[in-house]
Amino acid sequence: MEIRLENVSKAYPFKTALCGVSATFQAGKIHALLGENGAGKSTLAKIISGRIKMSDGRLFVDGTETYFSSPKDALKKGIAEVQQRPLLSFSLTAKQNILLSCKSFFSYGSAQFNKRLLELKEKWAPKLNLDQKIKDTGGAEHFFTGLLCALIKDWNCLILDEPSSFLTPEERKSLFLHLREEAQGGKTIILITHSKTEALNYSDTITLLQKGKLAGFFPNTKLYTSQVAAKQDIGGERRSSDKSPKESMPCIRFTNASCIPARQAAVRGITLCANYGEITAVASSNEASFVTFENFITGMSKAKCSGKVDFLTREKDGTSQEEKEFSAKKYNSAFLRKNNIAIVSSNKTFRASNPDLSVEQMLSIFGGNPDELIKKAGVSITKKEKCSSLSGGMLQRLVLERELSINPPLVILCNPMQGLDVSAQSSLCKRIESIAKEGAAVLVIGSHDFPMTLCSKVYSLQNGRISLSFSKDGLL
Repeated sequence: MEIRLENVSKAYPFKTALCGVSATFQAGKIHALLGENGAGKSTLAKIISGRIKMSDGRLFVDGTETYFSSPKDALKKGIAEVQQRPLLSFSLTAKQNILLSCKSFFSYGSAQFNKRLLELKEKWAPKLNLDQKIKDTGGAEHFFTGLLCALIKDWNCLILDEPSSFLTPEERKSLFLHLREEAQGGKTIILITHSKTEALNYSDTITLLQKGKLAGFFPNTKLYTSQVAAKQDIGGERRSSDKSPKESMPCIRFTNASCIPARQAAVRGITLCANYGEITAVASSNEASFVTFENFITGMSKAKCSGKVDFLTREKDGTSQEEKEFSAKKYNSAFLRKNNIAIVSSNKTFRASNPDLSVEQMLSIFGGNPDELIKKAGVSITKKEKCSSLSGGMLQRLVLERELSINPPLVILCNPMQGLDVSAQSSLCKRIESIAKEGAAVLVIGSHDFPMTLCSKVYSLQNGRISLSFSKDGLL
């Protein structure tokens, strides 16, 4: 299937997301749609998949001018999409979600449906538990469930929006191996990514977008010049500085804490400490218990918890004001919010925000001034627009500024680099570093792509247990 766009534009009341973009995606190839956060990649994909209507321009499928009024229309033509965060029912199992995506409910018990589903699972997602409820799974399982929802249909073009965000290197390698097989069989694959490395390693062509405009088309990845793919330093070298006493004062400390949910991997014996004026990271590359750990640290777990938590508030002069010691059973989001602790969860779309909210509503939760927060975040948006129109990077910056508006003593950041391009990652690292320099404790959970040189301590999460692997004094 060949998809061609001519002078496609998409204008919202307060901004233009795409301006006169022309691009061709030929059959039998993997096409990378590359660009920084807010470049218009997802907007273009939404137009192709029928999720939004273009303001101007023309769309051709196999040479015939086509108009899609909905994703259902696009699917009739064989165009399937896997969103960065698939819209799944968290109260249902993976298998039930896949069934809901099918045309008929009567296929659930059919031998044909079950056979096809098992074939797809074994090939594309061998570790996915089809009978586990989505609410008890993590980002990788959400992606693979969404992928199977798309693959079980009759498709000729598959659009993948940042597919590797939650995947391990092994899962990523396997995914693109199978995508290559599909492309060689004549299918069209469109890969939306901010990663030039991913685009160069796995795609045949690269379409580059910048600020809603076509910045370049490369029919061969070798033509993607070193100038375009120039490397940028993330975070820079660690700057040595003399720590004042207040910067090394403990902010929050967990001692032998455990969280044991009924249907997820448990975490046990958590012992870690985050200090004022320092960045503390917890690294976890391929860990089944990561979701449990994040839920516990952010106070969102409803599972059985035990152990001890110490929280030390601090006067402006850096001296200790009050130490609160309590059982981990009482550690929850209500306690965190009562103590002005900032929380930026991995799921920024539905936990930190909601697509149906306006930017103003999302930013006004703590009574902050939306216009000022938008300005501080450096985002080109108005407060009247819906959060659904924000790119991942824009939402990340706005949520962070909202959380910082409460002057938090502790900032908990979960997977902060996820889905961000190189430039956005660099800006975020500088922002995080400035937060710590101003005296707050920063706890980074899920440190993939985060520069360890900025951290005073790095813990490792493996097999549901925490161990200190690095400190400012050297390896332990």
